[in-house]
Amino acid sequence: MNNLFEYLDEYKLLTPKELSYVANGCGPKFGTLGDWVPDFNGLYTPACNLHDWIYWSGGPDSMRDLADLNLKSDMEKINTGLSWWKRWSLAWAPRVYYWVVSYFGAPVYSSSEKRKTRIDLKREMEDAGI
Repeated sequence: MNNLFEYLDEYKLLTPKELSYVANGCGPKFGTLGDWVPDFNGLYTPACNLHDWIYWSGGPDSMRDLADLNLKSDMEKINTGLSWWKRWSLAWAPRVYYWVVSYFGAPVYSSSEKRKTRIDLKREMEDAGI
C-alpha cells in the first residue's frame, strides 16, 4: 500500500548521505535550471527535500499529486513562522512552487505501481559506487 505516511516515516530514517543522493533542496538536481530556482537561503530546503524523496520513491500518479500538495503545505507552514514582513513578501512562493511542480514535474517522478524504498536506495547507491 502506498500512503504519504509510509514515505514520511522512511524519509525520517535517511542518513545524510542517502538524503544527498536523492534530494538537493529546491530546483532540479541536474542542469542549470536549478540556479534559477530560489531556495531563500535554505528556508524551504526541508520541504523541497521531502518532495524530492517522494518523487524519487515514486509510486502511483496519485502519490505525485499528494507530494505536490504536501510541498505547498509545508512551505505555507514554514511561512507562518516568519515575521509579518517576510510572510507577506513570500506569500507567493508556495503557490508558485506548487504550480511549477504540478505542471512540469511529471518527467522526473518515478511513476510505477510499487514505490521504491530505502532498501532500493541502498542498492542503487551501491551499484553507483557510493
